[in-house]
Amino acid sequence: MIYPETEVRAEIARQNLKIIQLASLTGLKREYLSARLNGHKELTVNELHSIGRVLGIPAWELLRRAEESQSALAGSGIEKALEESK
Repeated sequence: MIYPETEVRAEIARQNLKIIQLASLTGLKREYLSARLNGHKELTVNELHSIGRVLGIPAWELLRRAEESQSALAGSGIEKALEESK
């Protein structure tokens, strides 16, 4: 399974944004967005598109980066530990 929230959080940090700013720009409530970015709830396709639009990165690119990162982690055994922590 691909977890795009990890890449979204990384991009938020790269752009020096705060979750409250992203929430405001996407029209999502901070608590709602935070629950999704922390992995408590899955992001919907529409939410990922909205987030990508704000970040200036298409949703498909966020997914590609997330998949690439997870593939790199799979070889190190970290992915299994992350999966077990959810």
